[in-house]
Amino acid sequence: MKIKLSIGLVVIIVLVVLYFVFFPSRLSEHQALQPAATTPVTEPAAAGTGEDKEQERRAAMQAAYQKLEAARTALRQHLGLLKTDLWDVELPADQARRVTENLKEGYALLRNPLLLGAFHDSQEIQLEIKKIEAVEEKLAGVGKLLDQVRAGKDAKDP
Repeated sequence: MKIKLSIGLVVIIVLVVLYFVFFPSRLSEHQALQPAATTPVTEPAAAGTGEDKEQERRAAMQAAYQKLEAARTALRQHLGLLKTDLWDVELPADQARRVTENLKEGYALLRNPLLLGAFHDSQEIQLEIKKIEAVEEKLAGVGKLLDQVRAGKDAKDP
């Protein structure tokens, strides 16, 4: 008995919902046909300069973002080169830990890169570029360390 009552209620609710979906009330049609009473919108005389400033800001952001993309590409390439250079290189534990931390920091910047819309202005993009440049400097130190290790290894080999 309870099952029949539940099914009956569900069917009635579905029918009511379908009725309101396919046959909306006359009041909503009447409101849709009437033009909305609006007051004329007058733009201030300085609206053109605000739009010009916005376009200039957007252009500056796009130029800075292109520099950011170039820096990210260079970082990605540098990380790839270091990854191949580190193959079959044995370092002392403390140096290996520092190298690993530097590589992880570089990969963290590339993992989920911020897109243009995530930045408010070009100064934020410049800060991101500075972060990448700082990681590049650390990676340059890793490259020097690898050169020293190879030079020491080559001196011992003959």
